[in-house]
Amino acid sequence: MRKFVQDLESELTGTLNAISSGTNRLSVAYKSRKAVTEFIHRLQEYIRVNPFTDESAEIEYFKRLAPPFYSRLFYFSKICQIELDREFAAVDRIEQTLIHELDIVEKFFERHREFCIYYYQKVGDADDRLFVRNKRENEMVDEVEIIMNSDFCVGCYWAARFLANNTLKKYLTEELELLRNPPSRTTTEAPVLIWTGSKTDLIELIYGFYFKKSFNGGEASIDAIAAWFQTHLNIDLGNFYITRQEILRRKNLTQYIDELRDASRSNAN
Repeated sequence: MRKFVQDLESELTGTLNAISSGTNRLSVAYKSRKAVTEFIHRLQEYIRVNPFTDESAEIEYFKRLAPPFYSRLFYFSKICQIELDREFAAVDRIEQTLIHELDIVEKFFERHREFCIYYYQKVGDADDRLFVRNKRENEMVDEVEIIMNSDFCVGCYWAARFLANNTLKKYLTEELELLRNPPSRTTTEAPVLIWTGSKTDLIELIYGFYFKKSFNGGEASIDAIAAWFQTHLNIDLGNFYITRQEILRRKNLTQYIDELRDASRSNAN
């Protein structure tokens, strides 16, 4: 039994490592949870076909062999929730979520302090009460028992939560740090662009941006917008008010913008 479970866990680790190379964090979390669930089904089927030979084998399974699988299930289930929030929620909401989840982790350690110490120190005087099925300590009927199915026993559940929370605490702490102190972006020198089109075309664009209120929430003046373009495109627009009057006398006030639209459509086909 031990070799089969250890080999299965090693295979699961390789599968999760391959999944983790994905770029979409939410997708990685969901795929990881699905993979863990499939491996747990294989584990449960093995135990169904190969029942425990004695109580010591049962204790070893529930205490050492099964918890790493369920800890990953609990961990990735929580990561799915957090990454789903990150996908759609505001930044301040994400920070609140991370803080809330950290608080839940801390409360678990406080509530089950004695068990955590017991499990961490690898003592065994209570194993025959914690890590076997059909004992009074296992009378917990909720969604956890449904998830773990025939593998449920309170010691295995607590051990899996203990392992999951250790990993989750590290994740939450690192994510909070990144959120509060994002890494500074390395600035790269922007390429120099020089406007080589006509000044009239550029002024038509500038006035379009101005009337569309595209800068500073619509508060930027026409002078400010023109100054920005002259500086960054290395061009002197001269008296662009006069050019604007010439544009107004044209039959088509948006000639250049129309040409941009036509060129875009032509290249899209």
